Amino acid sequence: MSGYLCLKLSPPPSPSPPPPSTLSKHHLPLRNSLLGAALSFGLLFSFPSVSALQLPSQPCPHRQPAQETLQTSPEVVTNQGLVEEAWQIVNDTFLDTGRHRWSQDTWQLKREAILSNSIQTRSKAHQIIKRMLSSLGDPYTRFLSPDEFSKMARYDMTGVGINLKEVPDENGNLRLEVLGIILDGPAHSAGVRQGDEILAVNNMEVKGKSAFEVSSLLQGPSGTSVTIQVKHGYCGPVESIEVQRQLVARTPVFYRLEQLDSGGTPVGYIRLKEFNALARKDLVIAMKRLQDMGASYFILDLRDNLGGLVQAGIEIAKLFLNEGDTVIYTVGRDPQLQKAIVSDTSPLIQAPVVENYKKFIEMLSIAVGTLSDIASARILKMIKEFHEIPQRAHSRYTSVEETLPSELDRDNVLPLDLEIVWLGGASKKVLVNDKTASASEIVASALHDNCRAVLVGKRTYGKGLIQSVFELDDGSGVVITVGKYVTPHHKDINGNGIEPDFQKLPAWDDISQYIKKCSMPQQG
Repeated sequence: MSGYLCLKLSPPPSPSPPPPSTLSKHHLPLRNSLLGAALSFGLLFSFPSVSALQLPSQPCPHRQPAQETLQTSPEVVTNQGLVEEAWQIVNDTFLDTGRHRWSQDTWQLKREAILSNSIQTRSKAHQIIKRMLSSLGDPYTRFLSPDEFSKMARYDMTGVGINLKEVPDENGNLRLEVLGIILDGPAHSAGVRQGDEILAVNNMEVKGKSAFEVSSLLQGPSGTSVTIQVKHGYCGPVESIEVQRQLVARTPVFYRLEQLDSGGTPVGYIRLKEFNALARKDLVIAMKRLQDMGASYFILDLRDNLGGLVQAGIEIAKLFLNEGDTVIYTVGRDPQLQKAIVSDTSPLIQAPVVENYKKFIEMLSIAVGTLSDIASARILKMIKEFHEIPQRAHSRYTSVEETLPSELDRDNVLPLDLEIVWLGGASKKVLVNDKTASASEIVASALHDNCRAVLVGKRTYGKGLIQSVFELDDGSGVVITVGKYVTPHHKDINGNGIEPDFQKLPAWDDISQYIKKCSMPQQG
């Protein structure tokens, strides 16, 4: 699973824009990316649900309107236009992380060569796009058929089919625009259009809120509705539009309460399978429910988690970091420019309680030991069976969805009201292996580099690239590498991975020394 996050880049103007006949204003794919904004894909088609009330338009500030794209019939999607659309997305956003020395000049020559011949069929256009992307030499940049593109719906952060863009206004405050919208998706069917400004969600003003925060406000049970107040364009009318949600993401969180022995401390084991649109909320729900069941300690298992939404990984890491801690640095086309993504809230999990910590470490040795060197295999068996016998294991584990009387409970579980000892280090231990990748590596490195975790296991996979998914006019799509990230300690993990602190659980004194060293201010 690749990591998906839009980067906020400012690509130079295209040397040769697409001809007006190929694109319409309502069909535009995502041309620019967002750094630090939530990736909120709406990839599912739903039944129309329209209920719009037009309100008086707000005064329009005097400013130069953005260049309008000429409209043609939305039904007209030419094969040449489709190929050129994919070419343009690469030209605007692609980051060459290999040694192929990609440049816009050579890419322009490829465009001229490809479009010099007539493209007679849609399948031929798709084949050309595949070859064009393959020539980039990037294993993560690829073409998606319409069917493959629709399956990306589990990464829809809003459930209504829009992608949000953070734009600073004249005063430096953030406002949110609809950067991408799926034709015939829930929001589009209800009357929302690309370029609309989001003013309020369910009568709550959203000015100054991040794209991720507003995406969370838009979420809700599939089949329910949400009211979105939008302003069409720069000077258009303000409308309050009711949109029916259609969220198809399934919970990636499974959990189980374990008792090591009679009278022992209950341990909450949490397995996070991927970082999709529900990962953060459902992780918190699992922790809360395990806490209510008596768990004081938790095991967060990221092994074999290949990633998913980068923004979801970032938000999960923030749950355990102090305000001001760096989560990751993102890198675009200029490798010298690294943008820090910083935790902007207090941690959900407060300072750890370290009483009986040695007992806690001994307990954890059961979770990370091997069958030949542990006294009790209950926790290890629990973890192994989840990986090796997924069907049977799932019947013995509780998913977050099974515990919710109503999906609305996802919005009513914060904050956790007790201090919790997490795993290893100063507060938590994260289990990793060679299939821990992408967004999982963001969480592991953020907690590790900020002295909030000790990593135990194997070196992680080493995928430090960020992809964005773009819809093409015929319902197909392209996945493009648009950036990379480095750890808070500025380590490039792409192709390298993250080396764990310990392959097996060390002695208590070793852990104690590691924590002291990690927490010690750097000298010199």
